Amino acid sequence: VYPNPFGNQLNIVWSALEPGQMAWHIVDLQWRMVAQGKEAVEGGETAVVLNELPGLASGMYMLELSQGKHKIRVKINRKSP
Repeated sequence: VYPNPFGNQLNIVWSALEPGQMAWHIVDLQWRMVAQGKEAVEGGETAVVLNELPGLASGMYMLELSQGKHKIRVKINRKSP
């Protein structure tokens, strides 16, 4: 996940064991969901770009990525525009 901190764009490189859907969720530090989505991924590495996350104020968040049983959480920081 890069850049971190990020501005208007967050890039994700996901290594998928098989083609399918990768789900992503962004939660604030009180674990309230503030954004979510799904992206189609191929087997192997897939690049995903999240643009203009609406209503996401500057600050710290947790990004959770999941596909089947494979999950990862990354602390992300939205910087002021």
